Amino acid sequence: MKKTLFIVVFTLLLISCEQHSTSDSSTIINAEKYNSEEKTELISSYAQMLAASMGNPELRETIKDEAQIKFDGDYDILTNKLQNLKLKGDHTTVRNTLAASCIITRANEGCFTGNLDELIEEIQAEFPNLQVSVPIHCDEWDTENYIPLVAFLPYDFDDQTATEVEAFDINGNSYMLSLEEEPEQPVIVVSISERVDKNGDILAFTNTFSGPYSDLYPNRSNSLGYPTKADTAPTGCKLSPSGSRSLLLEWQNVDNQGYAVFRKTTGDSDFVLCNTTELNYNYYVDNNLTPGQSYYYKVRAILGENHYSPFSYYVGAIASSRDEGECLQVKSIKFADGQALRQVEKWVSGAPELRLRIVKGGENSATIVYDSERFEPKKRSDVVGEWWEIPDNMSLYISNWNTSSLGTVLTFDWQEEDQNGKLTVEIQANYENQFESAGKVSAGGKAQYSTEYGDDHVATVYVTWWDSNKVYSTGGFSWELY
Repeated sequence: MKKTLFIVVFTLLLISCEQHSTSDSSTIINAEKYNSEEKTELISSYAQMLAASMGNPELRETIKDEAQIKFDGDYDILTNKLQNLKLKGDHTTVRNTLAASCIITRANEGCFTGNLDELIEEIQAEFPNLQVSVPIHCDEWDTENYIPLVAFLPYDFDDQTATEVEAFDINGNSYMLSLEEEPEQPVIVVSISERVDKNGDILAFTNTFSGPYSDLYPNRSNSLGYPTKADTAPTGCKLSPSGSRSLLLEWQNVDNQGYAVFRKTTGDSDFVLCNTTELNYNYYVDNNLTPGQSYYYKVRAILGENHYSPFSYYVGAIASSRDEGECLQVKSIKFADGQALRQVEKWVSGAPELRLRIVKGGENSATIVYDSERFEPKKRSDVVGEWWEIPDNMSLYISNWNTSSLGTVLTFDWQEEDQNGKLTVEIQANYENQFESAGKVSAGGKAQYSTEYGDDHVATVYVTWWDSNKVYSTGGFSWELY
């Protein structure tokens, strides 16, 4: 590894072919550690390591989530922050993930000798202002299914004269991407940031403004253009139902700030301003929404005239026709055919004996919130191929679906019970993770239930508050909700 950054030449000391002398002090000469071409190879190597690691969906998701913070107004992440982030669902850092790549980079073949971990350390020391960005299609990036190319910009990149950039895929193959045609899918770009200085600090203008916000934000009256470190994105954004066809958007308030709320729906190309709030109003209710339509929101603080904080994470949900607190009741059930019923209960046992358990889930836990009595039709033919209306005295329902206590996702678990011994039943719960992906239902913890009867699993289906569908089917078994 190259270690010498400076050559100190003392008075009357001869150094090979050059002699320096001073009258009474030493002279310090700055020596560049790498030339421009070698610096480009270091940046290229970081892109190669990142591309080789992009098969990890947790890494892709981490990059997308962090880029959406838009700390400098763009979808950028400084690598000195990125490398310390832990992957979702894992304790591995981004740096360790990159260092585990089994590749030989250009820098290792040229200007640097060492392993990948040492190379990452060297790159961070040389470029505190190196960034990873997702400049296009970041919000629409399907991180679960799409692996993007990773491009890099040379150290002396000139966007006025450049016509193409080099990119790498997960297998190390090299591609030249035209700068004249915008890719249809996300591309990750490694480059020197134009919005931070050589130490990684955000650049700020000092232009003074006088306007309607200058008296409200005196401490920011000299900060226009790029936000300073203090101008952070709003945090804690969350969505919740607000009656039928309405959504309540909330976020963490910062004293003496107003906010701009941006929204887009499925099919929109970008977010548009839909509302501004007064000082200290950290919520917005969006009414008269279309049931079944997805809505996405993000917020930024108003720091001054034409001066805003970076955007928050975006959150999203589907507008529902349900009303908060409405009853949820099973109306009827059926098996698609005799074969579907035989998988649950053979003919020798007569009609099926069914029990319903409803479970709410969170990221690390699950709780049974409703446990029905055992109920059964009089004969097998009652439930085969046609709907069997559940008698009133066997009603299966939650009388009040209040999302503040039960959440927006309930897991319905059906069991067929036979009197053949005691059994502990484990039910997998579900919950909605809006930050990970708008409207995505993720697996939660497990709820355990002990019963004196042996159980045969019939079906497990999650029901979302957002979904207006009233009929649910799985494995040949269907049920209908009021």
